[in-house]
Amino acid sequence: MKIVNTSLNTNPMLSAFAGFDWRRALFFDIETTGLNHRRSHLYLIGALWLSGNTFCLRQWFAEKPGDEAAILQDFLRLASGLSRLIHYNGSSFDLPYLIHKCAFYGFDPSPVKIEGCDLYTRFRPLKPWLAAEDLKLKSMERAVGLHRKDRCTGKELIGLYKEWLRTGGPQLLELLLLHNREDVTGMVEIQRLFSLLALQNGALPLAPDGREDGPDSLALRFIPAETLPLALSVQKDGISLSAQNSRITLRLPKYHGELRLFFPDYRNYYYLPREDRAIHKSVAVYVDPVYRQKATPDTCCERRLGTFLPQYQDSFTPIFRENRGDKTSYFLYDQKLLENEDGLAAYAAQMIQSLLNRKI
Repeated sequence: MKIVNTSLNTNPMLSAFAGFDWRRALFFDIETTGLNHRRSHLYLIGALWLSGNTFCLRQWFAEKPGDEAAILQDFLRLASGLSRLIHYNGSSFDLPYLIHKCAFYGFDPSPVKIEGCDLYTRFRPLKPWLAAEDLKLKSMERAVGLHRKDRCTGKELIGLYKEWLRTGGPQLLELLLLHNREDVTGMVEIQRLFSLLALQNGALPLAPDGREDGPDSLALRFIPAETLPLALSVQKDGISLSAQNSRITLRLPKYHGELRLFFPDYRNYYYLPREDRAIHKSVAVYVDPVYRQKATPDTCCERRLGTFLPQYQDSFTPIFRENRGDKTSYFLYDQKLLENEDGLAAYAAQMIQSLLNRKI
């Protein structure tokens, strides 16, 4: 068994929005000679963890198939001192494979059964906003601006490893280690997507950074609590979102005109067809029955003329709509809102969250 220890020269900013302590986490990736644990063996594991302010990388390489047990045992020893395993799609392959191998050798599998974080699963909701053709790790790396030296696929590595077993060529070994090393360090790079995920979920704090209040639109600028790993541009229903690094701009159209305020308790209202409005039954008793009729959910409303801003969640009241079933609602534009920075940030967060979770 060959063990290679490396300290990384770069120290990427670890996202504060992952939901766990990075100092108790272990990134890992495995390389095997096949997918079936019964007819293949483990020949390489790469693991990376944070020690102080330095990332440490360890790779266990099988110089012969019989090294598999020693590699696995040493990796389990390292993992047992940590509380979370970070992997990329390891839930479907890496972890089950290791657990089967533990059973075969009679090893305690609990170190690989600790709480995990599958970056593939966590970042899958971001697919519409990534310039990536698929969700493979290499594609995700390119989406955040990382470009590998490694050009091999996992399947190609199997042939390279078998050739190394025959020849022991140092260049082949370097290619095998390079692929595995970049798999692990690539996960460290893409973890920065947690900030974009937090933005999508409405959980990324936004600090107001100015606004542009025009006659037909309101542009709000913010500094996110964490730098975004990629540029983002979204447009929907006249609303536009532009995000890059530490700047976010949300531009919202103003609606000038008449909208309706619908009352939920329509059974307590009458509708006046001539005036096209609803009034409470306590007042309607004074109206000639010829000019009134029982209100329905669609007619139980009053009209309001003014300037409005859109919202996808009914956060600001009173709530106005063009038609009762419309998903987009509006609230009255109010200068007091512009003076309330917390209110603006909350409004922007819910609009961005809705934009990034809608089919564009």
